[in-house]
Amino acid sequence: MIDILIEGGTILTVDPQRRIIENGAVAVKDDRIVDVGKAIDLRARYPDRKQTIEARHKLVMPGLVDCHTHFVEIAKGFVPDNVISREWVSDYIWPLLSISTPEDEYWTALNMIAYKIRTGTTCFAECGCMFPETSVQAAVEAGVRCAVGWYCWDQPGRWLKVGPPVSSTDQVLAGTEELINKCHGLGNGRIRVFATAAGVGTASDNLWRGLKELADMHQTFFQTHCATSKELVEARVLQTGRREVEHMEAIGILDSNVLLAHTVALSEEEVRILKEHDVKVSYNPGAAVQQVKGVSQIGKFPEMLNAGVTVGVGIDSPDSSIGGDMVRALQWAVGLLRDSTLDPTVATAETAVEMGTIWGARALGLEDQIGSLEVGKKADIIIFDLRRPEWVPLWNVVQNLIWNASGESVETVIVDGKVIMENQVIKTLDVRAIVDKVEELRLGVKERIAPLVNFPERWPVV
Repeated sequence: MIDILIEGGTILTVDPQRRIIENGAVAVKDDRIVDVGKAIDLRARYPDRKQTIEARHKLVMPGLVDCHTHFVEIAKGFVPDNVISREWVSDYIWPLLSISTPEDEYWTALNMIAYKIRTGTTCFAECGCMFPETSVQAAVEAGVRCAVGWYCWDQPGRWLKVGPPVSSTDQVLAGTEELINKCHGLGNGRIRVFATAAGVGTASDNLWRGLKELADMHQTFFQTHCATSKELVEARVLQTGRREVEHMEAIGILDSNVLLAHTVALSEEEVRILKEHDVKVSYNPGAAVQQVKGVSQIGKFPEMLNAGVTVGVGIDSPDSSIGGDMVRALQWAVGLLRDSTLDPTVATAETAVEMGTIWGARALGLEDQIGSLEVGKKADIIIFDLRRPEWVPLWNVVQNLIWNASGESVETVIVDGKVIMENQVIKTLDVRAIVDKVEELRLGVKERIAPLVNFPERWPVV
């Protein structure tokens, strides 16, 4: 007896051979994949099953992995889109962090998780929230897989303005360890806690070292923002005499359980350093484009790929991205690489799928559990409806996925062997109630933030 047989679809396995199985099937028992192959074989092999999912004219593939996101930035469309990266943080996000509440963060987390489920993301790394236990609660309720971090710092950024209070190094380390002890492993192991520092000039060397030691001790990851823009790297050079990745190597915190977000402004030597220490990277194309970080001009992502650095893709926050749809993010990720190098071979649709699945899983230390449809792995599976205008005519399923489709054509989502979205209806969340509550909370956020920031309107609102 198995729990689920998904039969008759095109199976994009992303296994070591990168097989695409036409008229294929996937068998699931409990939270694991127990078989992958031709539908005719699996039908005969598993006559007894609790549920059969008919996948004819459907694409079945691993759930998408978002390597960098934020729940703490609770005002989508709040930041003007004509400010540079540093002003985006100092003039808007830091003040916003100072007035956010646990209620804001809980409901915003639910809203963003609903968007992720709806568009096929089954696993994500949340790179810092003010009230992480509320995000953990939301993720457990929704049934998704994630890593969560506490957004912390022990020194004020030299260019930051109004913001949350600064904690001592010892307070940050104690709070992080408490969060790990309380939440790491919840939800049948779906929830992990990453030792997290905000970065951007707000972490002392002692804090970085302490967080890395906690990550090692608890067999988890250390994550932070790194080399997010040319301006921030220049500020780091003035402060330490070294570029950011060079400084991290000098203080001894680079390792295979380190995840660095953005990494736009790197040197070629820093690419070599990342590869040498097996550091993982989250490439966030939506944030790079929206905040004009210069990724197509100064970014070293083609060099990272050529060097064999593990590169996943992240959405970032609703305030600094092109939306929460990972399929769109993957389109931008490879599109920017191809155009910036004038080389269509530097990254293809297949590269995008790898970044969004198996490489993303590797970036979060989960390659042995998710990221491909293989026997023994967790049953994190998404199913696309191929009978939609954006998918036909269907000559090449991988190219159509990346260059023509979007996450809006995801029909079914399975995480840990549980169907959490069926026929585009999320079963674990009341999406309408969430949307209504988030919009209600917006008015309170607007009232509290108004004394701290300006809201320029380029077009008159009447």
